[in-house]
Amino acid sequence: MHEIGGPLSRRTDHPLYQALQDRVVLGRPDAPDGFHLFAQEYYIALIMAWRSARTLLEWNSGMKAGESPDDAEKARIRKMLDKEGGRDRGIIETKEAKRTVSGKPVLCTDEHLVYHAISYALETGQPTMILSGDNDVASYFRHMIEMMLKHYRAMVIADRYADDPASFKVAPIPAETAGGYFMPADDVQSINLGQLRGYPEPTGGSEPVAISCMTVTPHHVSELIFNAETGMHRVIRVKGETGGLNTDRLDGRNLYAWPALIGVSDRHGVIGTNVMVPANPSGIQIPNLDLAESAMGIQWPPPQPDRD
Repeated sequence: MHEIGGPLSRRTDHPLYQALQDRVVLGRPDAPDGFHLFAQEYYIALIMAWRSARTLLEWNSGMKAGESPDDAEKARIRKMLDKEGGRDRGIIETKEAKRTVSGKPVLCTDEHLVYHAISYALETGQPTMILSGDNDVASYFRHMIEMMLKHYRAMVIADRYADDPASFKVAPIPAETAGGYFMPADDVQSINLGQLRGYPEPTGGSEPVAISCMTVTPHHVSELIFNAETGMHRVIRVKGETGGLNTDRLDGRNLYAWPALIGVSDRHGVIGTNVMVPANPSGIQIPNLDLAESAMGIQWPPPQPDRD
């Protein structure tokens, strides 16, 4: 409302302006309040972590070292982000730089647009399109889809592990690998995912649903399309009900598939109890590792499980 109220005030006959004046709220009136609200704030916080990656990674480095990062450590983080970043990273950093100079507040309207379009499609099975003239929206769309897909796969793997833990090989991992992300750091397990035959698929009913983001500018038209499964909506519910975990079946522990942790081998996951930290802009407590993974950007495609 804050973002579009100004421009629309010059067209008081516009139906959207009238809707805003009447405080009309479009959404799911029958949806439970609890998990939807937390899941929304969780995924918005992850996008914000991606937007402010350098600041977040410097904070994480300082927390692990017990002191503020020096110039050499800051240079290492900048180099790492420059190496891993692509076109989307450049788009977001350019926007962040302009916002910082202008002093504009962070409204997160683009992030909310993307989250609600995706969650609506997954919950209702209704093919959904975002139409925008802003390249930032397409960048947020791609990143949020990749994060949700990563969390969804971890959730399905956690279901398999909870059903039959003896079929997976687990082993402790070095405390220094888990430090800052799991507690206690010496009670974290590595789980071998190499025996999975392809990516795991959920059991039960799930229907395909197309979610797309079309960007239209005076210079080009582009479209991103994701062929999702309605079963992915369960990860949104799990996130909301557990406070950001990938699973609700491990007694408060979390499972990560192919996490971005130095010291964890390819084709392995991690099981442990998350270190939770406040996340901007909402201040809710969510896993620190989730923020760090989002800030770095999802490795895509992730390591392939064995198919033998």
